[in-house]
Amino acid sequence: MLEGLAAEQGHALGAVLVDVPFDILQKRVTGRRNCPVCGEIYNVYFKPPQSDEVCDLHPDARLGHRPDDNAETIKARLATYERDTRPLLDYYERTGRLRRVPGDRDAEAIYADIEKAVRLER
Repeated sequence: MLEGLAAEQGHALGAVLVDVPFDILQKRVTGRRNCPVCGEIYNVYFKPPQSDEVCDLHPDARLGHRPDDNAETIKARLATYERDTRPLLDYYERTGRLRRVPGDRDAEAIYADIEKAVRLER
């Protein structure tokens, strides 16, 4: 139905997959910490604070960790992804409309590739 609506408006639908290896995905989620004062985001694996579990900008602020950022929740999210999202991605890949972006790089590079992929869809 969505594809029909897009076609009526002169558009074609596509999909962009930011492809991240499981080990990196797991570290990104389980290592995520944030400052309760300013919201600054850290990661104990990739962008640790200068002092363990303390915000660089607010030394009196202990970094927080979301209770759902754990291995069990990641497994559940990935199971949902495989069940609900993977078939849709397979469809777009079969029809030549899936763009893959390597997600194991810095955010700026990933964002630039997403912009390029989206431009290709137009």
